[in-house]
Amino acid sequence: MKKVARALVACGLITATITSAGAEAVNWQTMSTEQLSKLTPEQLAPLPLLEVGKKIQPDYAAMLLPAVSMALSRLYYGMSVPMMPFETYVPIAVREFQQDIGATADGLIKAREFDDLISRANRVNRDASPIFPSTEQKISISGDLATFGGTWIIEGEKHAFPVNYSLYKCWKSRALCDVSEGIVYRPAGPSGTMNITSETWKVIKWDAAEILMESSAACRVTTISANIASKEVFQMTRNNGDSCGDDAVLPKLASPRIARLVDGLQVISSLHNQERDESNKLLSHSMQKVMSDLKESSERLIRR
Repeated sequence: MKKVARALVACGLITATITSAGAEAVNWQTMSTEQLSKLTPEQLAPLPLLEVGKKIQPDYAAMLLPAVSMALSRLYYGMSVPMMPFETYVPIAVREFQQDIGATADGLIKAREFDDLISRANRVNRDASPIFPSTEQKISISGDLATFGGTWIIEGEKHAFPVNYSLYKCWKSRALCDVSEGIVYRPAGPSGTMNITSETWKVIKWDAAEILMESSAACRVTTISANIASKEVFQMTRNNGDSCGDDAVLPKLASPRIARLVDGLQVISSLHNQERDESNKLLSHSMQKVMSDLKESSERLIRR
């Protein structure tokens, strides 16, 4: 589907986002191929994508039907028709999709409706394949070496990269900690990107109760406290003097930011369940009804 989308963007059939719903109507049926190819995304938005695509570029248009079919099928539209050959029944599934989104149910998918359809299918695909970090590694001390790791969550705030994992290896004799951090960036599409960084922090305190380390950047200072007895690890980030401001890379913090190192598997499982519930709302209303009925039946069996 990615290749199809890139091809469609290249020939001007769709854009990354089509937001216009009131573009000036054009009589595409009487226009030449050259005239159609010069239409703006706003003018294309309300036009029937498959029909216009056939006139503009038959080769690209041939990829449109499978793309529409796959996305409709992924969202469980056309559940009452045979799965194979699904393409034969696309107008039926399109009509059902149009009814769900409050559009004119004529069975001819428009360019802006196609954008919405692909976006929904990508969101459902993404949430169907969650990414989980490693489980928490509690503080362990062996001679001169202390190790611990886990997923950072921010107290009272939403983490920009909730799927993250940091590993700490600290040497008392060197008064240094080697830090490796991995974060997963997941955009609206079905795939994600992993970014891994490493750095060294200064150990400013190490006794029987606590390991305290610090890292200072251009406008922020971050301190990590690893409590040896309770095995709890907290992080506090605060402004580094007046160096944070409107012109700085990072904005000035209104108050110190407190984060906690936890078992990422448990946290992300809960987050995934929430995202999955939200993406299920993008499925066809027919499928949502089936899922609701199954849930009620299961709950009745449990209560017996």
